[in-house]
Amino acid sequence: MDHDYIPHENTGQATHKYRVRVEDTEAFKHKMETQIGFLSELTGLFSNRKDHRPKPLLEVTDENRKALHTWLEKEWADLPDAIPVIETTKLLGMRPARLYELIKDGVLHGGYNELAGL
Repeated sequence: MDHDYIPHENTGQATHKYRVRVEDTEAFKHKMETQIGFLSELTGLFSNRKDHRPKPLLEVTDENRKALHTWLEKEWADLPDAIPVIETTKLLGMRPARLYELIKDGVLHGGYNELAGL
């Protein structure tokens, strides 16, 4: 839940902390069953050994950075530099409230319309 694999609402309570839609859990389960490698980044991350250090999935190199940059440019070439919240939530597959949280926490950069006073 902390990594938003399933869309949810955090109620802030100690018990029944998360509110999740049945459709979202079914979609998550279907993804787990049909997509090879889904959540594979979690393999080996959980261990009670104190000396356990999981291997990174991909070594960060200049070549990998350039390849990612090239792929992003190609993938997002048709998108504008600024995207409205509704369109962004569709692209990222998350709720608008979660997007606003990420902007507030500084994870994503968000602008506002000064003319509208928002």
